[in-house]
Amino acid sequence: MEEAVTGVYPNFKIDFSKVLVIRGKLLGPLNAAVKLEGDVLKFTWDVDRNWGYKLNRDQVMLLAYKPANDEADYLVSGARRKEGTEELKVSLRTKTDSNSVKDEFIETYIAFISDDRESISDSVYLGRVSV
Repeated sequence: MEEAVTGVYPNFKIDFSKVLVIRGKLLGPLNAAVKLEGDVLKFTWDVDRNWGYKLNRDQVMLLAYKPANDEADYLVSGARRKEGTEELKVSLRTKTDSNSVKDEFIETYIAFISDDRESISDSVYLGRVSV
């Protein structure tokens, strides 16, 4: 895996597409996507009706990282894999003030955790969503 941090001190940069938030052996999401509607991120993924009961019981994990203010919104036990969709409400900073700056984009990730909490998938970077 390529390094997610590049540059020379003090000018480091993070390539969010190379960040692996979690690592595991569970089947990851298939053809996952995300879109922002208002202050809600709508995540979707493909569902295979041939999956067995155990795989269908996995739960989605979502992460929305906002680098401008070093903040994140997340869900650690969301919808079941068989649902194919989940929403995450995000708190967005819409203007610059003395304590924060306006969020211009969100870095998004998705993964799954097994129902028994014994297995987890690798996280998948879904991309940068403009605010």
